[in-house]
Amino acid sequence: PPPSLTVGTVAPDFTLGALRGGGDVQLSGLRGSPIVLNFFASWCPDCQAELSAFATFAHTEKGRVNVVGVDTNDSNRLAAMQLLERAHAGYAVGIDPVAKVASRYLIEALPVTYFIDSRGRVAGVAFGQLTDADLHSWLSRLESGGHA
Repeated sequence: PPPSLTVGTVAPDFTLGALRGGGDVQLSGLRGSPIVLNFFASWCPDCQAELSAFATFAHTEKGRVNVVGVDTNDSNRLAAMQLLERAHAGYAVGIDPVAKVASRYLIEALPVTYFIDSRGRVAGVAFGQLTDADLHSWLSRLESGGHA
């Protein structure tokens, strides 16, 4: 498998500018509830295909889990905003134009999704396109304290 952060380690904190304006996106500010952290880019076909599932999941599970996107290594901010708009993604998305945060998470290809428990520790990682069912399965693991 590709490299990833070790389960149980503290997820690296970051503060990124918000893709759609407004306040910064800061990971540590979300501790206290589970976090689904999705690294994507507008040029990535698998990323494009999974964003609707993330949008639906974020909407239906609001209050139970925080969904955060990181638009990484992406030079086309407008394309990323349009992609999120088409998917009806209303969750927070930070901009990581030179993959600084992605590097801290050992990202080598996209999409990659980290699952972080309410204490801020890595509970698991998934490589490739995820479905709504995948996301709900991960949420169940996060809420039960289980890891991948």
